[in-house]
Amino acid sequence: MADLDGTIVSKRVREYAPAKINLFLEVVGKRADGYHHLQSLMVFCDVGEYVEVAPAAISQFTIGGPMASGLMPGNDNLVQRAAKAFLNAAGLTQPVAIHLHKDMPVSSGIGGGSADAAATLRALDLLFNQPLSRSELLSISASLGADVPACFYSAPMCLNGVGAELTPADLAIEFSYIVLANPGVGMSTPAVFTALGAGPLPQVVPILDSKWTLAACINRRNDLMAPAVALCPQVQSCLDALTALPHVRLARMSGSGATCFAAFESEHHAASAVQGLRDRFPEWWIASGALQ
Repeated sequence: MADLDGTIVSKRVREYAPAKINLFLEVVGKRADGYHHLQSLMVFCDVGEYVEVAPAAISQFTIGGPMASGLMPGNDNLVQRAAKAFLNAAGLTQPVAIHLHKDMPVSSGIGGGSADAAATLRALDLLFNQPLSRSELLSISASLGADVPACFYSAPMCLNGVGAELTPADLAIEFSYIVLANPGVGMSTPAVFTALGAGPLPQVVPILDSKWTLAACINRRNDLMAPAVALCPQVQSCLDALTALPHVRLARMSGSGATCFAAFESEHHAASAVQGLRDRFPEWWIASGALQ
């Protein structure tokens, strides 16, 4: 079987699900429907997991990999929801075997479940010779969760709104490598937003510019950091460890946590950071990769 993303080999498709990193995430209000209005710059790196799909005699869903124990197959799993929505939209009844190889922590703020759902949509679309349009796939993505549309693209994106309001980002951010660290805890996104308690949506919300530099990113913030730390003090310990690393250009929590990231200009500096963190915190999940 080929390892190349999107390659069909003997009617089997494997799609990569890269980690999503929020370089910043600001909550600018709460809408009347209860959803929060967000502004974020999202990037992706070559840390991730993969979804594999193939025709089968009966439908099945399996999970493997080092983080498989954190998930159980069930109707609520985003991969299964994505597959059901795709097959229904395409009018397909062919049973499909789906395997998720889970490498990233669950409920960790780097879009693992959303990336898996997006990869499932891309894989099924290839398996069945692209029966749905791009707009149909993005509509399904938006119905599955706020991060799924961005994960469908897996490219730098500016977010204005609740998930689907995306524009491509033009990056000149002076770093190419990301180190990710999770202190071994999962965070409930609804609990973090409840702890935030944002007020009503302002009348005028400025749209994010598409061009971003390192200095511009540093001047933004993650508004979910304080409520996440209040719920889980280990997040602050993780961020403190990353901020203190040599040669780090930017360190921040991603999404609703608990994963934090540190950005570096060189692969060598990122690799040194990973080794140092693993020596000090052997119980943490730590990974590094290049920006996509």
